[in-house]
Amino acid sequence: MRDLIREANALASEGRNEEALSLYREAVRENPGDERGYCGMAAMLLRARRYEEAAGCAKDLMRLRPGSAYPHGVMGVARNLAGRKDEALACFQEMTKLDPDDMMARLSAVVLLASSGREKEAEAAFRRLKEARPSGTLAAAEQLLAVAALRGGVKRGSDASALMPGMAELNEVLSSSDGRGGPEALLTRAAEVERLGMRREAAAMIDAALAAYPGSAQAHRAKSAALDGDGRSAEALASLDEALRLGPGSAGDLLTKGRLLSGLGRAGEALACYERAISLDPGDLIVYHLKCRLLALAGDARGLAECYRAALAAEPSDGYRRGVQERMRAEYAELERWTKAAGSEKLGLEAFVEKSGVGGRPPPD
Repeated sequence: MRDLIREANALASEGRNEEALSLYREAVRENPGDERGYCGMAAMLLRARRYEEAAGCAKDLMRLRPGSAYPHGVMGVARNLAGRKDEALACFQEMTKLDPDDMMARLSAVVLLASSGREKEAEAAFRRLKEARPSGTLAAAEQLLAVAALRGGVKRGSDASALMPGMAELNEVLSSSDGRGGPEALLTRAAEVERLGMRREAAAMIDAALAAYPGSAQAHRAKSAALDGDGRSAEALASLDEALRLGPGSAGDLLTKGRLLSGLGRAGEALACYERAISLDPGDLIVYHLKCRLLALAGDARGLAECYRAALAAEPSDGYRRGVQERMRAEYAELERWTKAAGSEKLGLEAFVEKSGVGGRPPPD
């Protein structure tokens, strides 16, 4: 059976907004009680700056989900973007009544009050935001985010859509996630906050996810990535090992573990990780490239040549990896040229590493 929502989501992720909107409309016609279709339409209409139509979708969501806060957020966002600030403020205040844990609604109310010159009301609303007692880990993390944003913690030029009331919930409904309060919701919000340049708040959300869900491999994996980004390789490796202990690892996990091990000087273990990663995903040319780099630095001329030949015989899993393969093709030609000029594999490898080879520069991201 055709899944119109899944197809529309895929089109939306590619920026094909009008095609996605058409499919969301079709989904609503087929099943008028499925809120996902209205969520998708609202998201596409907001992207297209068709704010009145987006507000109409918000009204449909209010009808489908009476007593739910997030449709009022969607309505408020549409009204705010259309310049109807008083109506937007009323929407966000209604959200707070329906869900006192919605910190993004509180944040937007403070911003709107301040921008309207209602400074005393804005100060009172900010005080209520800071003094709120969240009932869950996600709300507590969002409270940190909201307070930091109001204090100027968001980098200039960042995508502030992560701060829009109701939009996180809309996206969760649209993707049929497990909803607010689970590790997925916290980690999704942490990723959004990281993109806003608020690394400390993102780390706090990941820690909240770990505290609430210590058995979540996904949470340990996110913690590993955060530690890796801070250059704390040994701690990142420990977190990744815990994720791998809790659940089956992917080729990407093994690639990351190999890279961390390599950085810690544990080349033999890194090579073993790369080989396992290649067995799981033979088309990931990045792993071959990392393996070649280790072999080059280890002085294993024969192993290096074999790794290059295997990489050049592989079928890349995507266009980016096809580009990595072409880079490796050029490197292998250089290796052969230096080997021929030097008259031996050993001397050729030394010249290759020193002057032009994979060992002398970092692999692609």
